[in-house]
Parts: sequence; C-alpha cells; structure tokens
Amino acid sequence: ILFGGQYLDITGILVYVGLAFSFLSLSNISLLYLLSTHKKKLYWFVLFVFLEIITFSLFHSNLKEFSIAFMIINFIMFIVSLIFTRD
Repeated sequence: ILFGGQYLDITGILVYVGLAFSFLSLSNISLLYLLSTHKKKLYWFVLFVFLEIITFSLFHSNLKEFSIAFMIINFIMFIVSLIFTRD
C-alpha cells in the first residue's frame, strides 16, 4: 500500500526471516530459564555468537542466502537450548 510493488521481490524471504526470529526468541526464553534456575551451561551460547558472525561473513552474497543461514543457525541454537533445559 505504501510503496506499491517496489518490495514484492522480497516476500519469499520473509518466511525465512520470520522463522529465524521465532527460533531466536524461543532460544532467548530458554536462555532466560537457564539464567533463572542458575544452570551453569551458558557458555555454549557464546559459541553461537561466534558461529553467527562466521556464518554471516561467509553467506552474504544475497539476501536470501543470508536469511537462510540466519534461520539455520537460530534453529540449531534453539535445539541446543532445548537439550540444555532438559538436563
């Protein structure tokens, strides 16, 4: 409505970005749970910060590649956070 058909090319990428931010927010909830229960396995999450920096530096040629890499890293972080909350 605001910009017309100017941004219609990126509508397929919004799914990947939406899923990536969903996984990121769920991982954040798990991290906050681990902080509140005083679990000491939080050093693994620092590894994911470095993994995201490396992934973003490798996959930055186009927006779709970047958003898929963002989604995959956040999905892996979500799975690892679920494993840590079950222990």
